[in-house]
Amino acid sequence: MRRGRSTAIAVLAATAVSAGVRPTVAWADPQNRHSYVLGPSTAQVKPVDRRGYVQGPDASNVRPVAVTVLSGDVTHASGLAGRGTKATTLTMAPGGAPATVLLDYGKEMVGTPYIDAAPSGTAPPLQLAFSETRKYLSDAQGRLTGDGVGTGGYERRQSITPTAQSRVRGTFEGGFRYETITLSTPGTVTLRAAGVDFEAYRATPAQYQGHFLSSSDALNRMWFDGAYTVQTDMAATGVQGALAPSVLDGAKRDRKLWSGDLAVEGPTILASLGSNGAEYVMRSVLALLKLSTPGSGLAGFGVPSGGSNGLDPAYSNTYSSWTVDDAVGYFRATADTRFARQVLPYVEGQIAYDSTLTDAGGLLVTANVFGGPNSGLDWDIYDGPKAGVVAGANMLYYRVLTDAAYLEAQLGNGRKAAGHLATAARVKDAINARLFNPATGAYDLSETARGVIAQDANSLAVLFGIAPQSKVPGIVRALKTLWDTNGSRPYSANAGLSSVMSPFVTGFEVEALYEAGYATDAEKLLALTWNQMIDPKNPSYTGTFWENYLPDGTLQDGSISASHGWSSGPTPALTGYVLGVQPVDPGYRTFTVSPHFGTLTWAKGAVPTPHGPITVAWTGRSGRRDLVVNVPPGTTAAVEIPGRPAVEIHGGAHGATKSLVIDA
Repeated sequence: MRRGRSTAIAVLAATAVSAGVRPTVAWADPQNRHSYVLGPSTAQVKPVDRRGYVQGPDASNVRPVAVTVLSGDVTHASGLAGRGTKATTLTMAPGGAPATVLLDYGKEMVGTPYIDAAPSGTAPPLQLAFSETRKYLSDAQGRLTGDGVGTGGYERRQSITPTAQSRVRGTFEGGFRYETITLSTPGTVTLRAAGVDFEAYRATPAQYQGHFLSSSDALNRMWFDGAYTVQTDMAATGVQGALAPSVLDGAKRDRKLWSGDLAVEGPTILASLGSNGAEYVMRSVLALLKLSTPGSGLAGFGVPSGGSNGLDPAYSNTYSSWTVDDAVGYFRATADTRFARQVLPYVEGQIAYDSTLTDAGGLLVTANVFGGPNSGLDWDIYDGPKAGVVAGANMLYYRVLTDAAYLEAQLGNGRKAAGHLATAARVKDAINARLFNPATGAYDLSETARGVIAQDANSLAVLFGIAPQSKVPGIVRALKTLWDTNGSRPYSANAGLSSVMSPFVTGFEVEALYEAGYATDAEKLLALTWNQMIDPKNPSYTGTFWENYLPDGTLQDGSISASHGWSSGPTPALTGYVLGVQPVDPGYRTFTVSPHFGTLTWAKGAVPTPHGPITVAWTGRSGRRDLVVNVPPGTTAAVEIPGRPAVEIHGGAHGATKSLVIDA
């Protein structure tokens, strides 16, 4: 994980070491008193086969799971789904109705469509159309096949001409669940097969170095669906011209590098695929840095092919901040020191640039411009720039300073780390003095938008440790006023901004709730937001998570991505807070285990590290919890349960497994 109290411990400890001072962080309770008992565990964790939750296809050749005849003369349509030996025939008589079939792959696909055909006589072309949801899919004549309105939204079309007795491939398509095949000119085509060559990251159970299971089937599905969402956004070298393994924002749209999205996607990949996906994260960060201008804000946007679509790579100040957090988060998880030294000048350059944007009180000021390193644009581009002293931008400014302190401390530069921590402390004080509103019990959107509660700023204030502990309960109450039946609105109504709900921002609120000890509320927000996305009966179900949605739970139109990696927050949150594993020193050389039990009766899982997997399993109810932790060789764990002293477990040369009984 990239956030939480363990970060502050690591910065302080590493700074002390680099300055020649013995760290004073105390973890051990050597006599194992205070309601801990070491010994055999009585944990009875229900056996659940995690393979049933893995969404990735078993093979790169994927066939549809269902076929429906939409119009015209079609025989043996089910043959296209692999059920039966008979071929499928589409026939259109002169003046007759086009023959159209709808292929349903059951979940999000990325890749190149193909057909195996045996045409009768001169082969007429077939028209293909693709969409993530049936509501916005239309046939070759532009008529909607679902219950939507309009012109079909963001569906995509292509033409393919059959060749006798051979496989014909179309052109690459981003995310889609549905495909229509239409014969709209007179003739007959016999199809022996149709499908897609899958060209995203295909993760079978063997590729998962991490996993999560619990007593909640819904949470289990969220963890694995989040992982699959990001896998559909991963492009290998050469896919659509990608110059290196890349993590894109969406399967369908934009299919670009975005640092804000990567702030969630990177932890999702590292929590699920571990080293199997690490290069995608690392190369994406380096690609953004390569696009950055020295002495200015870092790039927060990029095209994986190295080209440009006219948008300034330095999209906004907040996205420049996320680029820093992406880089340091990757180092925190992997201990890649070579990478850390490579990115350090860019991190320091961002801090130097940010200092030119601060006012006399030390807070950062963003500009009312549409793009650029000082722009007030953010994740909600449709709301336009937020200019002035904006709370969210300053929460991220504080985060950049603590990120830089972590990086400098771990590389042995204690003096620089201490300097960044001192600046961060001043920024924190200024945020609390100027942006906290006692009347609402929360932080204002900005110094000019008083009384407006912003979901992002208040979540980050708790998550980054900016909010004083005494203020956290009030902030949580204020955030809950934004909740609705389908999740959280991003702003209070007096903001005058869009009410479109953002799973990206909600993921940070879930982490903030866990971080503050509100596990039951975190579970409720997870359910409100993501239960609708994991429901196969939902008309917009794709097995992946949506970019955003309207307060009524529907997608605004066909352009909205139904597989957007920035919405995969449940995956790293459940690993980092329900299993409770977060790194302290880079690469989990030291780490904390602090499970947040909530309403669950058991949970278990694995966390990938360079030293081997950390495994955690716990079971029980409020009166007693049994916890088993496996600590890899060469690492040290601190088991931290609120209200109890921490227990230190050393992995030693061969690793160690310890059982603890936690009494109420």
